[in-house]
Amino acid sequence: MGSFKPLLPVGGQPAVMRCVNIAEKAGIDDILLVTGFRNTEVEDVVKTKGSKVRLTHNSSYMKGMFTSVCAGVSALKKENELFFLLPVDCCAIEPGIFALLIESYDKNDGKCVIIPTHDGKRGHPPLIPSIYIKRILSYCGENGMQGLLAQLPVIEVETGSQGTLMDMDTPEDYEKLLEFVCYNSRLT
Repeated sequence: MGSFKPLLPVGGQPAVMRCVNIAEKAGIDDILLVTGFRNTEVEDVVKTKGSKVRLTHNSSYMKGMFTSVCAGVSALKKENELFFLLPVDCCAIEPGIFALLIESYDKNDGKCVIIPTHDGKRGHPPLIPSIYIKRILSYCGENGMQGLLAQLPVIEVETGSQGTLMDMDTPEDYEKLLEFVCYNSRLT
């Protein structure tokens, strides 16, 4: 991307705060933010906004994104039955997507990862049962979390939302995400 994604403005707020606010609107009561590079800047933004987010720092962030997944999973509360995994650059998710995924989880046996899709493509955020925490922490295979998810039982849920597929990996992706967020904010 060439820019520090967590602090890029999206819908009038830094991307990291957009993720936090979306989760709060969705009724998520335990929001855990994993910081890495430039952690104090991200933590300051979150603290300044008065959010009740729990913070954990991944000191191994330079070894790749999967180390942040492991840091976050390690910091989850023991009583959490399941958790969402949302990269900060995937901040075009609508709050209703979380409820849709939880509803699908509740209809199943609690052993499947629930993955949002749009037009047959997998997106974010996956809803992951906590029974897979040990497996995540011990995984050292190819393709990080995506490689691990390929080995787990999955239920795909069509969301009807392109926002589940959007990220900010390139300046072009960022522009499309901004257009999507702007358009959808006019509809609500």
